[in-house]
Amino acid sequence: SHSEEQYIREVYVNTADGASKAAQQTVIDALGKNPAIKVSTQEDMRNEMGGIINTMLNIMYGLLGMALIISVLGVVNTLAMSVFERTQEIGMLRAIGLDRSRVKNMIRLEAVVISLFGAVLGVGIGVFLAWAVGTTISKGVPNYALVLPWDRIG
Repeated sequence: SHSEEQYIREVYVNTADGASKAAQQTVIDALGKNPAIKVSTQEDMRNEMGGIINTMLNIMYGLLGMALIISVLGVVNTLAMSVFERTQEIGMLRAIGLDRSRVKNMIRLEAVVISLFGAVLGVGIGVFLAWAVGTTISKGVPNYALVLPWDRIG
């Protein structure tokens, strides 16, 4: 429904002496110690927002951990199927003189190639999606800048 009264969600107050407990108490006293009104310093607001962002990052790290577990299981499954389906080929390679260590090295090399392909493809798609979403929201977020953490990506 439409209301003629306006709702003021937040009010920012600058004090002459800067942020202090005394200034905060003065604002609380001026508002009549109303329990429905929350008075926070700039540091309190920063910590609150930082907590929300940290929670979101922890959720993302949890999802990343699950993705790593799934990818490891996928590589193991792919290699197991590769060995199972190519027993005749591996037997023929052994018959013409390939020793066990070279067969193991061949399978390890396949694992490295599969993992690297998945990692490069995943990083590429992730960077592209970050750029696409960032470009989309950049008009609504002031001072937005895409910063890629190359050390974490590496």
